[in-house]
This record gives sequence, structure tokens and C-alpha cells, in this order.
Amino acid sequence: MPTLLQLKIGALVTLIVAWAFTVAALFTPAWRNLDSDNSVGLVTYHCSSTACNSFKNNVPDWSSTCKDLNIAAAVGMTIKLIVSLVTWNKTKSKCMSVLKVLVCLIAIAKLLVLLILYAIKSDDYFGSGGAFQYSTVATATATSHSGTSLGYSYWFALVAAVFMVFSTGFSIVEPCIAK
Repeated sequence: MPTLLQLKIGALVTLIVAWAFTVAALFTPAWRNLDSDNSVGLVTYHCSSTACNSFKNNVPDWSSTCKDLNIAAAVGMTIKLIVSLVTWNKTKSKCMSVLKVLVCLIAIAKLLVLLILYAIKSDDYFGSGGAFQYSTVATATATSHSGTSLGYSYWFALVAAVFMVFSTGFSIVEPCIAK
């Protein structure tokens, strides 16, 4: 059976890793790879074509919502980190234990909604016949962007969600060991 200290360290380490992946996902430019030279992110873009720049200048509402969800998840993780550090020596604080678990669950929910929303909406938007292809100049866009794929930034957010599940698990078990 793990000790209370091991659980607290596990919760803290997995939380920090999840936070790092969440922030990396937010600021890296590859949520969607358009082709070998162009990719779009939630905050940053890597554009060398007019089509990509067109997206950058006309960001759809769902992309802004995804960015907001990512930021909210990172803020939630920061709150959980602060609460965990403040209550490090308090072993029987039920209120804080519930708060930590609740904040974790909210962060996981935001990440999952973000991942699902982005996967569905970006596939509709960038996929074959999507709005992105026909809202730009038709020269290269109709064929070159139909094979877009989710980029590494999306997978960073998925890894963050997995680590948050582990952090939540540690936070749920902590009060049971503290008794």
C-alpha cells in the first residue's frame, strides 16, 4: 500500500506533467497539419501559404472556444497545484481534498470537451469539402488540404488529459490513506 507521501508526490508530479503538456499544446503551432509546410494551432501558426494565412486571419468560433477551454484547463491545474502545495502538511483537510478532486475533474472535463470539439469541428472544417477549402483561393486548396491530419499539439493535450486522470486518482486515494 502506498504511503501518503508517495500519493502526494505522485499527484504533484502527474499534475506538473499534465500542466506542462497542456501549456505546450496551447502554444505549439500544430493542432492541425495542413501539409508539410503549414499547420495551425490555437494560439500560434506556422504558415507559408495564403490558404493558411486566410485561416489565421479568420479564426472560426470553435477554434476560439477550444483555446478558451485549454486556457481554463491550465488555470484549473494551476489552482490545484497551489491548493496541493498549501495543504501539503494538512493530512485531514476534507474540504481541501474535495476541492482538489473537483478541480481535477473539471480540468479533465475541459480537456476532453476540447479534444472532442477540436477533432470533430476541425475535421468538418479542414476535411474534404470543408469550409476552409472553399473560403480561400481555389488554386491549391481543393486538393492539397483534403488530407489534413491532427498534429502533435492535439496529442499533447490528450497526454495531458491522461496525466490528469492519474493525478485525480492520486487525489481521490489521498484522504483514504490519511485516516
